[in-house]
Amino acid sequence: MWNKTPKGLQAVLIAALVIAGLVSRVRWIRRDPGTAPDSVTRYIPLAESLLAGRGFAIHGVPDSFNTPLYPLFLAGSMRVTGGLRGAVAIQMVAETGIVLLTFALAMALGAPRWLAVAIAWITPILPIHATMVLTEILATFLLTLFLFTLVKQRWLTAGLLGGCALLTRPDTLPSVLLAAGVALLNGKHRSRNALLFGASLLGVLLPWSMRNFVRFGTPNPLGGTAAQVRIGYERWLDTWADQYPYQDPLRWWTSPAQIKIPECLVLDEAERKQAALALAEFQQGNPEGDQKFATMAREAWRHRPLRVLLLAPVNRLISTWTTVPLMFGKHWKMVAACWLPLLVAVALGAHHVRAKRDWWPVLMLVAGRSVLPLITFMGTDPRFLVECMPECFLLAAVGLRRLTGCGSTTGEHPQRMDALAGEACSVAGSRKAPG
Repeated sequence: MWNKTPKGLQAVLIAALVIAGLVSRVRWIRRDPGTAPDSVTRYIPLAESLLAGRGFAIHGVPDSFNTPLYPLFLAGSMRVTGGLRGAVAIQMVAETGIVLLTFALAMALGAPRWLAVAIAWITPILPIHATMVLTEILATFLLTLFLFTLVKQRWLTAGLLGGCALLTRPDTLPSVLLAAGVALLNGKHRSRNALLFGASLLGVLLPWSMRNFVRFGTPNPLGGTAAQVRIGYERWLDTWADQYPYQDPLRWWTSPAQIKIPECLVLDEAERKQAALALAEFQQGNPEGDQKFATMAREAWRHRPLRVLLLAPVNRLISTWTTVPLMFGKHWKMVAACWLPLLVAVALGAHHVRAKRDWWPVLMLVAGRSVLPLITFMGTDPRFLVECMPECFLLAAVGLRRLTGCGSTTGEHPQRMDALAGEACSVAGSRKAPG
């Protein structure tokens, strides 16, 4: 269809897309750098401490809860540019790099590259996060580059990038392991490649782990984020809380004093009273309050196993993928009109490439980002899907091409198709030869 479009109309459409993407980015970058609770309490204090030469510390206290790469990136950006606005400008450059990597991945996999880039360029999810002092854009850039090296079978570089992604966001671990695992299975020399990948990945994590072991007596290579799922209050939430909108009144990690347990049909009156008593102690910092929540979690596993093991995790997964527009505040309806069709296209694309082994790392990276809401209520946040957006753009491009029935949707690389065509011509010629 595109090839049949008049050249003049092609130029107009391309110009319109470029202008729309630029307008979107200029609109977001003109705002003051966006901050979230994590920015104010974690990343900015760590970056300022590094800039002041006080080391990796928050208000003078050495820290091992956070991983180091984003605070180091933030400190370096602030040193070079003079402040947070300059750091955000560098993140916008990184976001443009993600769009270019999407093009490179589409080329490598034989996906509709210009369609994938168009989707990446006009979708506002990445630009809005590039203006926030948060880890998402750096982690997305590293994961996308990591996936590209996997597709190209560059195992040493893939291990280095995988380690950097983990030191930016530890919850990228499922994506890194799943994508690398299927790429190893697809390739040759599996033992050698696994050794190269594992050695380089561990080499990135080792200095940070040694620092933590010397200072705190434990390596703690991925920081303390994962340990939060063992908190009794969080374990109790995992037995019933299944919707992203629940998160604001239940955020213990922001301010325990502001927790409000909403009305919920899952909780009966007796359990709500128990929760209120335990919450009063939990908010005062009494460890017995958290122990009571842990006991309530164990009881919930016995009384409502279907809810705990199946219904709540599945509802959390659905909520995470369908509530992405809520990140855009008052503009959520406009974004929803684009996001829901995009989800349909992603599903169609995933269905179409599911049997193509070179696409498995793409699918596994997306699956890895979908694991979090299945494990914990803390993972029920659409922001955690940002890191797999480039892969979603690729799948959406395949799905849209498949839906319109235009052009090849085989996912074959053009050079591979040329080679196959050449082989076919050779065979045909040999059949016509005499003798």
